Amino acid sequence: MAVVALLLNGWVHMSFAGEETMIRGVVRDAQGRPLPGVQLYVRGSQTIEATDDDGRFALRTTETGPQVLVAFAPGFWSLETVLDLDGTARDVELVMEPARVAETVEVAAPVPEDSAPSVQAFRPLDVVQLPGAQADVMRYVQNLAGVNQINEEAGLFVRGGDPSEVLTMIDNAVLYHPYRYETVTGGIRGTVDPFLTSGIAFSSGGFPARFGNTLSGVLEMRGLDRPETPAGQASLLLTGVSASVAVPVRGAGVRASGNWSETRTMFRMNRSPRAFTRYPDSWDVNGSAHYDSPALGSFKVFGMSLRERVGIEVEREAYRGFVESANANELAYVRWEKTSPSGWRGAATFGASNYRSDTHVGVLDLQQGDQRLSWRAEVSRFTPAGTVRLGTDGSRLRTSYAGQAPATSADYGGARGASSFDVMFDDSHAGSYVELEGAPGVHVPNLGIRLDRFHGAAALTVDPRASLLFRTGEAQRLRVAWGIYRQAPRPYYYKLFDGSVRLSPMKAHHWIAAYEYGSVGDSLQIKVEAYLKRYANLPLDDPVAGLSSAGHGSAHGIDLSVRKRMSRFNLEAVYGWLRAKRRWTSLETYGRFELPQATWTPYFAIPHGFRATLEAELTETVTVSGSWRTASGRPFTPVVEAQPGESGFIPVYGVIHSDRVPRYERLDLNLSVLAPFGNAGTILFVGVTNALGRHNVLDYAYSSDYSERRAVTSALPRAIYFGSTVLFQ
Repeated sequence: MAVVALLLNGWVHMSFAGEETMIRGVVRDAQGRPLPGVQLYVRGSQTIEATDDDGRFALRTTETGPQVLVAFAPGFWSLETVLDLDGTARDVELVMEPARVAETVEVAAPVPEDSAPSVQAFRPLDVVQLPGAQADVMRYVQNLAGVNQINEEAGLFVRGGDPSEVLTMIDNAVLYHPYRYETVTGGIRGTVDPFLTSGIAFSSGGFPARFGNTLSGVLEMRGLDRPETPAGQASLLLTGVSASVAVPVRGAGVRASGNWSETRTMFRMNRSPRAFTRYPDSWDVNGSAHYDSPALGSFKVFGMSLRERVGIEVEREAYRGFVESANANELAYVRWEKTSPSGWRGAATFGASNYRSDTHVGVLDLQQGDQRLSWRAEVSRFTPAGTVRLGTDGSRLRTSYAGQAPATSADYGGARGASSFDVMFDDSHAGSYVELEGAPGVHVPNLGIRLDRFHGAAALTVDPRASLLFRTGEAQRLRVAWGIYRQAPRPYYYKLFDGSVRLSPMKAHHWIAAYEYGSVGDSLQIKVEAYLKRYANLPLDDPVAGLSSAGHGSAHGIDLSVRKRMSRFNLEAVYGWLRAKRRWTSLETYGRFELPQATWTPYFAIPHGFRATLEAELTETVTVSGSWRTASGRPFTPVVEAQPGESGFIPVYGVIHSDRVPRYERLDLNLSVLAPFGNAGTILFVGVTNALGRHNVLDYAYSSDYSERRAVTSALPRAIYFGSTVLFQ
């Protein structure tokens, strides 16, 4: 939908990007002795390297111009060196001083590429560059290996799992409602603007013990740190306006940003086939305060408030009408970090969120409230032999549902009747973990164990996890991972379904094996990953109890990604193959189908998905890019006949999810132009989503008596958007 993006700093850096630079050197102490195990990275990048036994390192980066090289190690002051990078190799010699006072400066580094768990790390710049991602974090992640896109919403379906199985965090505060215009399958866009982050990492499986209460994936966002120089930006887009400001204040600083989006012009200009009672609009404000104390560590307070409204025509089965919704989403958290002279690091985050939704469509009238608290605390220590982590995390929730709902999930017309409800549900989860990870080298193991208490399920679980990175050459790596993962069932199972209030925590086994060639910044990078997941304890309709934890399933597949970098061109290709089967009851299927005795294909199982993206730097200031996507159509359950009822015709379904909509295809294009503006610049951009105007079929709807079937396609078959951003420094 709306491209409510700050296409800003990233475009500036991209337009001036040149050849990658090799930074080589040695790190010594004040007595001239080499220091092994020192961590080094270029600030703002996602690549980290460590010195060898002789204190030597080699670090590649695609950043150019004045950049900050950061070196840190337990017991030493962190060292920051400004280098002017122009694509030629740089040799440096660094001397680190021991920290002789009661503190060291804490440096937050990105996830190392040579850590045992496999992580896909990226920057806000990458989110902006990808055509069709519309500068949105969730839409960008949809294009990564291991993630399926089943429609034109932003939900993350990871390796046979649904969006509820992905843990989303910013600065370790859990974001329980990470989508704008939220639906069962995710939402239209992500809640967090990419330029409220300094780095993003995503894991599609085999993640370590420090992550709990999630079955399929982890999306970590690192918020912006204390501003070091005054800066600001203002954007005028086809869909609205946005602005931000950053002000440093003597060891402290503040940041503030705001966005207002109104999509009427875009929908009218692109001739949407849908009708509206209200075009989607939203506004959000964000602010943070930062303080760094030499004695106490660094502190950050962050707050976000979002409001959104929409009234759009929908078609579902025999119903055709309007869904009208108004949502409010708030998040606030406090974060603290500190490193001691002995190398121990402490970090803690306490977050609170409040979500309210009011939705009307046909006989469905739903008011939802969701208040949650989350916390995470960890102490860790880096040594030449590796890193040890000990931590705890948890959450408390209060969810309320009130209104009226149809007897079956898709029957908005109420042919089978409707019922009223007013329920409230409280639950909590608490966990602790121990994790040991080896230092970068030929073999890097990660061993961990979790202990979790699920209050609603009245269950105490113990789950081991293990992974191993093995270097087979200078540019080649093998990874294997195994683990047991648990997650509490979603709150609506306990109150909106008739049946047991004691459901076991859902369970998943992960087995993963991967081969990797090359690193981020290399001219060629290849990754092949095979996986197997087995599910147990999934909620399932039960003829006696109403609902039980007897559901089960499996998912297996292969993900392949290839990146090729050339002087003025970058090419990336991603392919995924997936086979998934489940026997379970979801909100999408409850009451609609007669469930077979064996497993079936879930509605989010996409057997084949492929994306190819080409980026070309025409000049130092003009960049064009294009992305082609194609994927198998999503499964659906055909209606074979209909029977008259008191309030309309009642459909008779065929075999559950036995048919598929046609293949999904889309071509997206981007063009950006950079013009000087004072000390910064102005960015002019234009993008086209679905440039060929293909009418991708997302679902099927029917006539009132189900005698005729028609395709339901996108609300924007072709979307042209444009705008400009001015940067201030």
